[in-house]
Amino acid sequence: LSIALQIEAGTPSPYFESGHRGVLGVAIDPKSTGIGCTVISVTPRDAAFTAGITAGDMITAVAAIPVTSYANFNTVMQDRRPGDSVAVSWRDSAGASHTAVAVLSAGPPA
Repeated sequence: LSIALQIEAGTPSPYFESGHRGVLGVAIDPKSTGIGCTVISVTPRDAAFTAGITAGDMITAVAAIPVTSYANFNTVMQDRRPGDSVAVSWRDSAGASHTAVAVLSAGPPA
């Protein structure tokens, strides 16, 4: 019962995580490895869309942390919250490099 009360009150705990996750609003190719993660799709009006990221772009860093694989991307994003501002670096399909600050959207509850 005490854990339920902590969750209800929004009290932080090392035993559970509550609330929404911050997301860029992209689907990443799970086979991505190497110099970045390939974006498969972008959710309209979410953070990546607003930053200018499109399908086919390759995300190379989030918050100055290099992104080298699908698993690495998930690790970099796991503790982010809606409203967090993060610098996102990517290469477009023509090979041009871009960086923008994205304000993360609300994803599914953690």
